[in-house]
Amino acid sequence: MMPPVIILAGGLGTRLRDITHNKMPKPMVPISYQGENFPYLLFILSNLYQQGIRKVILCVDHLAEQVVSYFGDGHQYGMQITYDHAGPVLTAARVKHAMVGMDDTEVIIHCGDVFHPLNIEQFLVNFRQHTENLMQIAVHTQSVSDDAAPNLSIDENNQVVGYQTKQSGENRLVVDTGVLLVRKDILSYISDAPDASLTEDLYPTLIDHGTVGAYESGVAFYDVGTPSEYSRFCKYIEQAGIKPLMKQENGTDDLS
Repeated sequence: MMPPVIILAGGLGTRLRDITHNKMPKPMVPISYQGENFPYLLFILSNLYQQGIRKVILCVDHLAEQVVSYFGDGHQYGMQITYDHAGPVLTAARVKHAMVGMDDTEVIIHCGDVFHPLNIEQFLVNFRQHTENLMQIAVHTQSVSDDAAPNLSIDENNQVVGYQTKQSGENRLVVDTGVLLVRKDILSYISDAPDASLTEDLYPTLIDHGTVGAYESGVAFYDVGTPSEYSRFCKYIEQAGIKPLMKQENGTDDLS
């Protein structure tokens, strides 16, 4: 069974202000497909839907009402969408707020400005084979743009041994793509502070405990958080014919 996906969709999108003009949240930036504009988030949801994901929790904040109004409960897209409103807090605090009441033991965490069509089933299989890890990060072996520099150091066993460190010995530097798999046990490592961050707080803590693995997807990813990457993604959509998730006539009852 596929785990639910938490999408971090509450950022201010400060680097995209030339596009949003502070009038729309980052997940709603327009992407053209066949002459019609669709919110960027529909392309993330389309990739997840095609791979069997049906349950999504959107962590929203900035101009959240636009997201909620557009996507509703997700039924028209064949998905179950719920919303978590943690307020103006950082990423780890958002994740903890969303996960506390969940029964699921595994959760995918997906940055809301990243499009990464990795094979989720293989991602899960690899994670479940390494029961010692509380977190697995999808990584890319090389920078795909100037906006995505290598930031994780991994050893020969694909264990993450450093964040924002220089290459050392036989360890390799890779790029964190913004898609993670976690076990619910991570909650005990996240403080209740509103400024708790995934990368600045949770990553270092779990790395020190030796419980972070890396998964090399081999699939290009797109970080649409900057104007240059937004433009790059728009060209990719046009060239590759990637479709947004379209509304279904009757939705679906398959939400398992």
